[in-house]
Amino acid sequence: MGREFAIDEQSTGVLIHADLHYQNVLAADREPWLVIDPKPVSGDPHYEPAPMLWNRWDEVVASSDVRTAVRRRFHTLVDASGLDEDRARDWVVVRMLHNALWELEDHPDTPDRDYLTMCVAIAKAVQD
Repeated sequence: MGREFAIDEQSTGVLIHADLHYQNVLAADREPWLVIDPKPVSGDPHYEPAPMLWNRWDEVVASSDVRTAVRRRFHTLVDASGLDEDRARDWVVVRMLHNALWELEDHPDTPDRDYLTMCVAIAKAVQD
């Protein structure tokens, strides 16, 4: 999946925010919403939903069913943005596993197990 994205022409050519999550979307006066703190890159809009799934994780964990809470967020984001569900799902899986691998690489002796659990839980939850 990740290798396919690397050679896919649709994975580049669109200016994306790359750090879109709840703390970076503010109510505003000149427009209803203002998105701040971009990390602009040329990429695929389907790359964007993942941070919205891992941010405010405490709210997901507080729910009675983590899988359902993640899937509800995922489907809300995909539906509201008009993204292709399968492509967005694949990007979420790639990003979450990439995040987990970074954690293991950065902290090989003492990885944050809660963070790893979150990464795997999100990757699993968005898959059918």
